[in-house]
Amino acid sequence: MSKTTVLDGPRLHSWARRAVAELSARRAEINHINVFPVPDADTGSNMAFTMNSALAAAEELDEDASTVEVATALARGAVRGARGNSGLALSQVLRGVAEASGDGIDGEAIRQALAKATVFVESAIADPVEGTVISVLRAAHDAAQGETIEDVVSNAAAAARKALANTPSQLPVLREAGVVDAGGQGLVVLLDALESEILGREASTPPVAPLQSVPRTIGTPTCDHGTPAGSDAHLEVMFTFVGDAAQLTDALKDLGDSLFAAPLDDATAKVHIHSHDAGRVVEKAFSLGQVSELRFEVLPGPAPTAYVNTEAPTRRQVIAIAGPGQVADLFTAAGATVIAPDDQMEARLAAARDAFPETIVIANGYVPPLRTTHHVVLDVPRTVAGFAAIAVYEDNAPLDKAVESMEEAASEMRSAVIDQTAHAFLTPAGACGKGDYLTETTPGNVIRVSDTLDEAIENTIRDLLAEGGEQVTLLARTGVDISTDNLAARFRGNVDIMSYVADNVEGLVQVGVE
Repeated sequence: MSKTTVLDGPRLHSWARRAVAELSARRAEINHINVFPVPDADTGSNMAFTMNSALAAAEELDEDASTVEVATALARGAVRGARGNSGLALSQVLRGVAEASGDGIDGEAIRQALAKATVFVESAIADPVEGTVISVLRAAHDAAQGETIEDVVSNAAAAARKALANTPSQLPVLREAGVVDAGGQGLVVLLDALESEILGREASTPPVAPLQSVPRTIGTPTCDHGTPAGSDAHLEVMFTFVGDAAQLTDALKDLGDSLFAAPLDDATAKVHIHSHDAGRVVEKAFSLGQVSELRFEVLPGPAPTAYVNTEAPTRRQVIAIAGPGQVADLFTAAGATVIAPDDQMEARLAAARDAFPETIVIANGYVPPLRTTHHVVLDVPRTVAGFAAIAVYEDNAPLDKAVESMEEAASEMRSAVIDQTAHAFLTPAGACGKGDYLTETTPGNVIRVSDTLDEAIENTIRDLLAEGGEQVTLLARTGVDISTDNLAARFRGNVDIMSYVADNVEGLVQVGVE
């Protein structure tokens, strides 16, 4: 393969293929040195997955696609498919390439791409830490000088390798573990692949700091969890967000760490956070914009202790019965195992009882209440009340204490179901016609008949708030259009209104007030 002076669309595409191959080949090595911010051994996998997502987007283009088209596809594919902090950082590097590309990418465009990428990554990370990928990226940008693209890329890659070797001196957890930063190593692989593409080499240069070459700190205890001081990371939460990313970042900054919001465009961002309060993270996100592609991953480290129990903790599983979608995601975020209300539900519940010494089932109206010495099905008639129950669950509390607090929270949530009638009949609230909307607090107890769904929702909220309350939760089936902003304007005061899509639940809309 010959040297190149300008990266056109096909050569940029070729670099992307090379980068995927190199990251895939080095995946296990990079995973092995992943100790910060948590030692979850997935940085190599996340970067390879993200780069492969970028390549997949570019593969959909014509073979003669322009540099701008290829660069834009790589950036969008990376942001949408990004996994983990390292994947989001990688996506911002590709975003920098896209914004700096023109008819072709020359040395000046590479310098601009690294400059933009540095700004993007620093802006996206809520609390940047030196000794990580940001340090390596900044060094590459500072050294990206020269008359030709070959000079610029070679200088940047060499500086990145040197900066990578210095990361243990900047971050004690790396020094204690005897490794370099995993995300920085992934960036070096990318720059090596770019250098190889430009020089026409068949393989990238080896890393400057192999695993055993970084001296450990003598006499210093190692970090058990690889987390920064004061970090309580437990769940990794990632999602695509449409809305004001700055407002969301401000709302989430006190709910966890490793907060990263990578813009896809002016209105869309991919968000990542490590949090012990994933339920509140998700609720905040849904209340501030549109959320999709929500995923969770359990991070290493002990769960927080909300209840002090001097006895050895029991092995217990909390199960929520819920159909797939946002409702299931919310229960998962709160730590519950979700079982769908299908023909396999009973078998799965039985298997859980056999597998765990204790189980708590949040029935959400699908299973009748049941209580034995070690297994409890909570008296939670509706999904909206199930949210209240899981919100107060204490993992280290004795079973009876945990059940008592969950049932108390569920019972304190006032709820109602709104549904549309199929025929005319007489209700306790008066006559209704076919197509009218009924509000029921309990089966058969109709408290309101409404002509429109909007009227039914507003008046039901008003009825339930009559006895007080500060938070309103709406669960609505797909296709039901609810504007929480309009509702909030009608209920001025300290009332938070949140709405989630919830198919496979009772009625068109469930309303809960607490």
